Amino acid sequence: MISFPPTVVRSSSLRSPTATKHQPSGFPRTWPPTLAGRTRNDQSTLETTFETAFASSIRRSKKQNDSTGQTLVTAGLRSAAPVCTDAIIDLASLHKHFWQHGNTDINPKAVSQAVYANPTFATPDGNVTFHYGSDPILGFHISTAYAPLAPDSPLSSPSNGLSGPQVVVAAARAEFCAWSNSFRRRLSGGLVLRVFAGDAIAFSHALQNRRITKDSDSAHWYRDRHHFEPLTLDGEDYGSDQSAPLTFAVIDTSNLADHVGPLNLLVATSPLLQDDISASLHTEALVKRAKPHQELSDNLLCGHLPTVAVLLGLVPVEYWTNNSPLSAGDELLPTFATRFVGDTSEGGQMFVRFTWKRPITQGEGISSPASVQSVCFSESGIAQALYQIYLKMFEGEDLSHIFSDISQLGIRNLSLRFYHRASYASLLRLVKDRVAVDWDKAMDNLLTLIESNRSLSMGRHYVQELYLYMHLLGVHSVGTLRKSYNLGTIATFTEDLRDWREAPPALCVTLKVPRTELAVFTSDEPTEVGSPHIHCIVQSSPTFANGAWHNIFAAVQIGFGQLSTRGARHSNTYTVHIAEEPRGWHGTTPLFVSFMAPTWMLLLEPRNAKIVFGIQGTPQNAEKFTERLGLGLNVYETTLGDTEHVYVSKDMPNQTGFISVQGFAAENNGASSPRNVGVKTLIIADVDAPMSMRARGRSRRLRVALVFILMISSRL
Repeated sequence: MISFPPTVVRSSSLRSPTATKHQPSGFPRTWPPTLAGRTRNDQSTLETTFETAFASSIRRSKKQNDSTGQTLVTAGLRSAAPVCTDAIIDLASLHKHFWQHGNTDINPKAVSQAVYANPTFATPDGNVTFHYGSDPILGFHISTAYAPLAPDSPLSSPSNGLSGPQVVVAAARAEFCAWSNSFRRRLSGGLVLRVFAGDAIAFSHALQNRRITKDSDSAHWYRDRHHFEPLTLDGEDYGSDQSAPLTFAVIDTSNLADHVGPLNLLVATSPLLQDDISASLHTEALVKRAKPHQELSDNLLCGHLPTVAVLLGLVPVEYWTNNSPLSAGDELLPTFATRFVGDTSEGGQMFVRFTWKRPITQGEGISSPASVQSVCFSESGIAQALYQIYLKMFEGEDLSHIFSDISQLGIRNLSLRFYHRASYASLLRLVKDRVAVDWDKAMDNLLTLIESNRSLSMGRHYVQELYLYMHLLGVHSVGTLRKSYNLGTIATFTEDLRDWREAPPALCVTLKVPRTELAVFTSDEPTEVGSPHIHCIVQSSPTFANGAWHNIFAAVQIGFGQLSTRGARHSNTYTVHIAEEPRGWHGTTPLFVSFMAPTWMLLLEPRNAKIVFGIQGTPQNAEKFTERLGLGLNVYETTLGDTEHVYVSKDMPNQTGFISVQGFAAENNGASSPRNVGVKTLIIADVDAPMSMRARGRSRRLRVALVFILMISSRL
């Protein structure tokens, strides 16, 4: 089993074996630090540091809670199903008590004896903000506190003389004891826990790469998007004996889909699911992005749910069975509770859980998912299906869609961007091995559709990034990316990129952003700044004679540290190394931003082209940063010829190759062989549906929004 929790548990008790030997910065072995080996002055300093970090974390958490406008935290009601109504008051009281005292003991005597701060609320650097909804009770089935149990049940707990909240705590502790006893019994027969701290998408692709290449330690991914530390599977179990599993019977992703995007998550994890009828991949969503559940399901994978699922080699069980293990009534109760106390916001949660399995294929006398069979498409059919996914992934660039829903919920959805063109190229890489089609012809059809699109206002500015990642991931190569540049041996001595002999079709640009330019991020509290989506821009200079050009790259890697180089500049031997700054945003080193770019573009103006680091334009980003950065939301810019702040290399910093997206192994892709060879079936459907009331409503809101814009324009 592989489990991806939404947060990293900071613990030193489960350190071996691990997927990687290196312990990332900020992942303490023990915290708070103890007196062993230190003087009393040292200990006093450490205690003061901890108290400061602790107070800072609590203050930010409470501020974040206040910013949500929620006066009642109701997430714990799910833990009490199906007796939620009995638990509303008790859970609210327990949550408030936990955040006041840091423990679950209700007894005043026990509270007075708790004199040490709860270390889960703080980290050594004080940078982590503890989630305002955190509550240790939420992980238990506390319905046992209200439902009658058999006396010999391992979950029964004494309740005589206890208040309602105390009964809940007793029930949670009884279940924890039952789990612990079961764990000890299982542990006696041998149990291996492997721990990885980092980005789940990168880790999944690293596992894919190890499974297919067999002996490669690195898939050239980083541990996460905010550090330049390469992700290397160098644990002992990933050595020559290959004892660590690379496919799994159960993959539980918790609600990671809310943070990384459902499509990104399934592209990374689907190839890791075992081809077995009992194997299951679980995904959850908590963030409310639609009002009815049906709308959320329809938009989950940016396309027709069953079609996209088939392309991913998966089947959504709840979709096809029309059943769910979740109670819709229990899910409505938290909403009613918050409305009752006066919360009228469009926020809140909408809990949805999907179970994904391998499709069952018909064999000779037996149905089995022994292999993921290829799907037959026409070239135009698969191109059209992928094009519709493309439009949905980047609908935030469609002005008609933007103005069709200007509600609070709609604006929030537009500001939560999960996908960039590299994400789409990763999907194409997976689909490439899943379909039986003339792939190059299909890609030509797809690119024709994308290039002719006019609805995505920013599409033409991102198209070069799409071409680039399609090439780098082995999906398809356009003409400008099929060749090297500056061929020949004659040196030019221009002291810029024109000196680079036999330059590859793609190069890495690393931009050094001085610390003084980051005030827009550091002058406010982290909870105020949030996590804005960033990008880099390569554009023409004002003096470029052949017309202006402007290309955006959203797939960027950032990190703080000290940069060093090896080899001759403007050559294939030139490499960039960045030594990480442990303190990150609280340190003194500059910020480095790296991204891949087409070589031909950089050669257009090898000295004067502008390199810009900025924030993506979303409604929330515009509201927060326009006053300080202007409409362009540019944080820092320089020119390509600025050798003090721009470094161009063959590979990304600290890497020796490009990221690997492998998809399914060859043995998982079965041939698609129809049972009745030679028989063709043509199905034609003609559906003429009138415009729904809802569609007419959206059209009206769009007209109103456009009229409003024209009114403003006429007054400027």
